[in-house]
Amino acid sequence: MLPKRILAVIGLVGSLFVVLAVTTASSAPRLHPSPRANAYPAGCSGNGTAVSGASLTYDGVADTTFTTFGEPGVMVCRDAERTSGYGVYLYLYDGSLAEDLGPIYGAKQYTVSFTKQTGDTPYIVDGIGSIGSFTTVGDVVTLVVTPVAASVVNNSDRPAGCSSGPSDSSGAFRPECAGTNASATETAVRVSVRFGSNWSNLPGMTVSASADLYQVSLSGPCPTTASSSGDYSGGYSGSDGGSVIPESQTRQEASTGLVVQLLGPHFKADGTTLNQGSLTAVIPIAAAEACFGATPAELESLVSLTRTEGATTEAGSTSATGGLQYSISAGPTGLVITVPIVTFSAPIYTVKFARSSASTAASATVLKGVKWMGVKGAITAAFSRGATVKSYAIGAKKANKGVAKMGRCAIKGRKVTCTIKKLAKGSWTATITSKLKAGGAGPKVIKAVLVK
Repeated sequence: MLPKRILAVIGLVGSLFVVLAVTTASSAPRLHPSPRANAYPAGCSGNGTAVSGASLTYDGVADTTFTTFGEPGVMVCRDAERTSGYGVYLYLYDGSLAEDLGPIYGAKQYTVSFTKQTGDTPYIVDGIGSIGSFTTVGDVVTLVVTPVAASVVNNSDRPAGCSSGPSDSSGAFRPECAGTNASATETAVRVSVRFGSNWSNLPGMTVSASADLYQVSLSGPCPTTASSSGDYSGGYSGSDGGSVIPESQTRQEASTGLVVQLLGPHFKADGTTLNQGSLTAVIPIAAAEACFGATPAELESLVSLTRTEGATTEAGSTSATGGLQYSISAGPTGLVITVPIVTFSAPIYTVKFARSSASTAASATVLKGVKWMGVKGAITAAFSRGATVKSYAIGAKKANKGVAKMGRCAIKGRKVTCTIKKLAKGSWTATITSKLKAGGAGPKVIKAVLVK
């Protein structure tokens, strides 16, 4: 029989899903919560369908039983209706499924692999845990994650009015439902691998949080997506399919953003120590190029962050303190945005990628129809010459570091071939730029290419 604490959380999570399921107003994107892992007894208990054959590896050893007393296991649940994702939950088996992995197993790194349903296309991973990476090869999804410490609140310790769920009619968390003091601090992993098309604009993105509960949504279109008339109604990445973006909205007016809502007690269980968490989002190189037409390094200067709590919204900065401080860096994994200290009860962090006139113009003229090839020690690209273009140039950087290596572009009639030689093996970010006959910059394209 499940402990009372686990049974109590089942009621909370079930209610949370009901509230979000009926929130369809176009004034706010529908959010996607991660339920508490303790709400999932064997078989997922109606919260999706259990995925058989999932494997868990730590310390180089694969655990395939998931029932060894005192050791960790994994449960994977496919929930297409409510979260459009696969819930991945680690637990410590102690006769039931304990979410708290404890000091020993909570300090380990885990690799989880499972077979997705054919037709599902995983896009992003988000949740409670430090997400290292995730890949999909064929139908096999592999996720690397490390547990994080999160101060949690038992349902019985929340105000009575929160029994129907911790969010209001718009889907936003209610601060009072965080409680004042934490019931406990647990070292846990509960994340979702999202396959819904709402997440397709930023494939490969990860969002790692440390909180009692969290919700993630995307808002606004990719700047590289526009209809023939130049509006963005078709490029919206929110759950409402773009209904809040007017047909006349232009590239200059549109705004791409990531919205993360966190819920947690203001104090830890002792009632005096301030509860703190963290938040990290990673946008990989390929997603940055596809959505923004820019490298992660080029995106650094376009990022802004705000924190909203109640009716107050404040701008964050890299030099701020407390919950308004964030860091941003471009590296081998992509663009990394981190809020190292998150304070509670119910902060909403919004990350936006502003587009200046210069960046707008650049993204509006993306060089299309390029066929890329990474061969031994070289990158080649072939495409058709633009009628208004005078010349092309190609360069590449490895892992966004170091001086770019330049190549050569040859024009023969309408055919253009660009080549960079003497490249080391690995992933390179290649850029093709152009100059117009009338003067000024022409179309450009950025692409991650694997050199063999």
